[in-house]
Amino acid sequence: MSQATKKTQLHVQRKRKSEAVKSSPLIEMEDTDAEEREALSKLPTFDVLLSNRPRLNDQRSEFYPVPQYAQLNDGTEIYARNALESEFPINENGVTFYAKVKMLIDGNEHSVEVSPTTKENLPIYIHNDTGILYPMDLTLKRPVFKKNGNGGEEYLTDSFVTIPHYPIDADGKAHYARDANGDEYPIKRDNKCIYAKGKDNKEIYPRKANLDEFALEDENNVPYYAKNEDEHEYYPTKIDGQ
Repeated sequence: MSQATKKTQLHVQRKRKSEAVKSSPLIEMEDTDAEEREALSKLPTFDVLLSNRPRLNDQRSEFYPVPQYAQLNDGTEIYARNALESEFPINENGVTFYAKVKMLIDGNEHSVEVSPTTKENLPIYIHNDTGILYPMDLTLKRPVFKKNGNGGEEYLTDSFVTIPHYPIDADGKAHYARDANGDEYPIKRDNKCIYAKGKDNKEIYPRKANLDEFALEDENNVPYYAKNEDEHEYYPTKIDGQ
């Protein structure tokens, strides 16, 4: 069996400045099957890394001498690469975390976490005990979703996590993806839309682009209410306070 067909194992776990999480399950990662690689979800392409970075043609892997990413002059962090030219994240004491890059979004500079990528520029997501650990736009304090052809956001999946889930940030807040119109939309399971729920166990309503909350509906277009942390139903609100 060649080196390119060997499986590597990676304990993956979330690390934010204010957060440490429990050890996640052992994830087996294989970078050899072309069909499986094509099935990986794609994040928006960020042309912020060095385009003239030399290839590794001597079968040697880069490594992190200290548990921090190398940086460009603007603070953009760079992943190390293995002999297969796939990037890989830092793992410090069993905790794995994304690199951060600087980028302009709508004319404003943002600090954004990005996933490492394979040689083919496909993302390699970090996982925790709830599924995929979403990269974050640290400036907006909002997860980074992949984009579809219409410009709308999509929930992340990959070959290991095939069922989408709501991302939860370091503060325990759950987030919905937004469609091309800016309206948040829910995940559907077993033909029923489900509310996002944060670490406080409270279901939250999705919002329209104008920030009005709205209730989800069943297959007969009958709305049903979200429940708070005490399992009591509560009403959605509108921006005018109604």
